Amino acid sequence: MRRRGFTLIELLVVIAIISLLVSLLMPTLRQARDLAKDAVCANQKRSVSVAIHTYAGDFDDYIPYNDVTGCNLYALSGTDTFDGHTWATGYVGLGILYSQGYFGGARILWCANEDAPQKQNASEHYKHGYKQLENEPPNQTVYTDCWYRCGWHYEKNPTERLSDLTWSDGMLMCGGTWIQRISWEELHQARGFSLAFADAHVEWYSYSAHPSPAECTDWGDDRYRPDMPKKTLNNYARHYLFGD
Repeated sequence: MRRRGFTLIELLVVIAIISLLVSLLMPTLRQARDLAKDAVCANQKRSVSVAIHTYAGDFDDYIPYNDVTGCNLYALSGTDTFDGHTWATGYVGLGILYSQGYFGGARILWCANEDAPQKQNASEHYKHGYKQLENEPPNQTVYTDCWYRCGWHYEKNPTERLSDLTWSDGMLMCGGTWIQRISWEELHQARGFSLAFADAHVEWYSYSAHPSPAECTDWGDDRYRPDMPKKTLNNYARHYLFGD
C-alpha cells in the first residue's frame, strides 16, 4: 500500500502551530538570557571588588588611585577646566588592576550586557575598549561602561583607604551618572544594575523596586563636585539598603 504524504493544508497547520509555540517561548527565552547576563555581570563586579581588596592588602589599605573620572581606565594627561586640577598620562582606577595583573583579562571591566551604545570615543563598548587596552600603552583615553567610586570628579580625595569606608558604601556599579558616558539606564534594558559594596558583596539594584534616589540629596556625607550630578555610588547604595 502506498503511503500518503502530508497535504498542503496539513503542512500549513504544522507550521502555524510551530510558529505559535515559538512566539510563546521567545519572551521566556529572552528573559532567561537576560537573567544569565545579570548573573555574569554580578560575578564580574564581585571579582573586581575582590581584586580591589587584594590590591588594598598589597598597598597599605589604599584602593586603586584615580584622579580623573570613575569610568576612566587609562587617561591621557590633561587639566580640569573647573578647578585647574591636572593629571598625568597612565592607567588609573580599575585600569591599574588590569595593568598590574590582578585579574586575567580586561573583559571583566565591562558590563556583561554587550549591547551598550558607543559614546564619545567608543571605548565604553567593550569590543572597542578592549582593543584600545591591548595597545601598550593605549594611544587614547580608555573608558569603561562601569562606575568606580574613586575618581576626582566625584570624590574630593581619590586616595581612599578601605578602612575609610563602611560596608554600606558603594564601590562599583554598571553605568554611571555623567551624561557623556554610558548611564546605567542604557544597560540591562533599564531594568536595573549590579551594585558592588565596599565589603565586596554585590546586589541587584532593581529600578522598579528602588527608583533612582533624589538628585539633589546628599546622604551619608557623600562627596562630589558641586558642578556634577549628585547621584553618587553612596547615594545608590544607601537608597538600596535603607530606602533613604
